[in-house]
Amino acid sequence: MKKLLAALSVTMIATSFSTAEAYSFKSKDMAMPKLTDAKILNQLKAGNYKYYKVGLGTTKIAMTSNWGAEKYKKTVTFNNRKNFEYTYGKYNELIATTYGTMSSSHRPIALIKIKDATPKYDMNAVRNVLGAKKASTLSGGVKYYSYGALTVYTKSINTKELVYQIQMKQLPAKAVAKPVARTTVTPPPARITSAYYGNCRDVWNALGRPIRSSDAGYSRDLDRDGDGIGCESRPR
Repeated sequence: MKKLLAALSVTMIATSFSTAEAYSFKSKDMAMPKLTDAKILNQLKAGNYKYYKVGLGTTKIAMTSNWGAEKYKKTVTFNNRKNFEYTYGKYNELIATTYGTMSSSHRPIALIKIKDATPKYDMNAVRNVLGAKKASTLSGGVKYYSYGALTVYTKSINTKELVYQIQMKQLPAKAVAKPVARTTVTPPPARITSAYYGNCRDVWNALGRPIRSSDAGYSRDLDRDGDGIGCESRPR
């Protein structure tokens, strides 16, 4: 029985150790996502790619549970606020930056950088999927291309333009247009263009005054003296 318990204990310790190692990226050689895969490139462009279960919007707690403890942590200014940058990888090739004002462990990730220690992906593979873009140039001959949430950094190595770093950044929220209040305009009452009055009593009942030649329904039968004003007196 003692031998069995001892064997189980050793097995549990070994399993626990291997699991912890699997989720510790502190000193691992981190791999660049497969940039020849159209699905992955489009996810990076949209900002919803998950790098070992961690992506934009993932909290620091979830990042630690999937990537393990960070190699380095430093305070940086991001979106005009002090936030934290976490570094992983044998060659510091994986960096995640959080943002927000809540406690540091609950702040979501707003930016992920992944470097390739040994660049191997040709920029043409990216262009074939995401299209051609005009490059911006940095010092040292570094070029970068922007595709939505994705920024691709390249270097010229052995006459080839190879990707050495990618960055996925939280896009600013799109402004939602406020609905425009509709004003109901009540049209003016339609002007009477025709009328008929059989006698002056009808005129006074309708208009409350004499009828003029410019009024609809005027006729010489209502204007005995022909001066342009009919039914000058209210009928009794």
